[in-house]
Amino acid sequence: MSKPIVIIFYFVLFIFLSCSKKEHDDVLYDPTQPVTLESFYPDSGGFATRMIINGTNFGTDTSLINVFFNEKKASVVGTNGSQLYVVVPKLPGDTCEIKVLVDGKQQVFDNTFKYFSSYSITTVAGKQGSSVTSMVEGSLAETEFSGYLSFLAIDGEGNIFGTQREDNILFMINETRNLSKKLFVSSIGGPPNMPTINPLNQRIYVPTDSGPYYWESDPELQWTTKVLQILHPNDAEKDYTPIDWKHSLAFNAKDKLVYTRSWRGDFIRFDPKTRVGELLASTTSEQVFPEPLFGNMDAYHVFDPNDDDILYIIYQPRHCIYTLNIRTLEHKLFAGTNGVAGYNDGEAKNAEFKNPRQLTVDKEGNVYVADSGNHCIRKISNGMVTTVVGRGGQAGYVDGSAEDALLNDPWGVAVDENDDVYVADRGNRIIRKLSFQ
Repeated sequence: MSKPIVIIFYFVLFIFLSCSKKEHDDVLYDPTQPVTLESFYPDSGGFATRMIINGTNFGTDTSLINVFFNEKKASVVGTNGSQLYVVVPKLPGDTCEIKVLVDGKQQVFDNTFKYFSSYSITTVAGKQGSSVTSMVEGSLAETEFSGYLSFLAIDGEGNIFGTQREDNILFMINETRNLSKKLFVSSIGGPPNMPTINPLNQRIYVPTDSGPYYWESDPELQWTTKVLQILHPNDAEKDYTPIDWKHSLAFNAKDKLVYTRSWRGDFIRFDPKTRVGELLASTTSEQVFPEPLFGNMDAYHVFDPNDDDILYIIYQPRHCIYTLNIRTLEHKLFAGTNGVAGYNDGEAKNAEFKNPRQLTVDKEGNVYVADSGNHCIRKISNGMVTTVVGRGGQAGYVDGSAEDALLNDPWGVAVDENDDVYVADRGNRIIRKLSFQ
């Protein structure tokens, strides 16, 4: 909006808020009459944009009124019965359907609201180019990482867990408490890989490179961490021998099992209580897949939070992302060009990645990818791939706006409850935070 229009708009809002309560306390919602929607202004904006919605029979009791931009609830600041004053919520989607509910009765606008996102990136912990030989714990300002950062996970309390493969470290940082802490160091099973969190008990599972081993860290025991192993289904005393060089563990909310994949391409699931495994699918099995499983390569996977049957799988050497339906075993291309390394935004199956590593999915189903070879964080939404932060092919270290920011070989990515994205900026040895508005 131009400056004169902005001034007029906020003057109208001031008059509206000043007068509505004094002059319209007796305007009640009439359940025998319909609620109608007429218009809203402005028709575009970002997080915290102020909007007026015009209509009839809203009443003046804001406790009866709810407004949604797609599935995100807006704040209803005031009403005079025929106008609502609302504040646009954070990240509702690029194109928003606006729904108004009065006493549970819903009306939807035919036209949509255009949401514009803005991004900024900051350094949370670590010192760029640090040369320390052992991780420095303490406040976030004091924290230094001794090795290349690898992968991340975030629990429901806002604790950020990360791994350093070269130093066999599992660590935790917390922004609110301003601290970093080394949780575990072990060489059993080889380097640690991509962690996952069991939402039922908030325990952290971390796969290790070699054999059937993984780490389990328990918050009820002050994050005591121990080495466990997946057991063979035919003999609970034996190791699960088909597992080797696994890079991810993914907890499934429906069946309460943990899923992993060996380097050679076997998909295995196990009960975290008994630790007994089961072979789900294999490159050498007689199962018929629409597209074959890939073996002998690094891969990273995570479940879709809105569809417990779907695993998203990054095949790092093939520079692409597939999905696997764990119920039907349908395996198909989701994004990227199979076998082609490059940098290209656009339609998901025409886009190009270069050595992508960890991926994560937010509550709205947006997929974020640490595109390490392109030094970028990419986003897949509504069938389109976009670059959220970084410049394709250019490594560096710059905080600030998404347009100016630079990353260096990011491997890890995780999203929190506020839709902020955290990045393990491997080459810079720092944790970065990508905030969305």
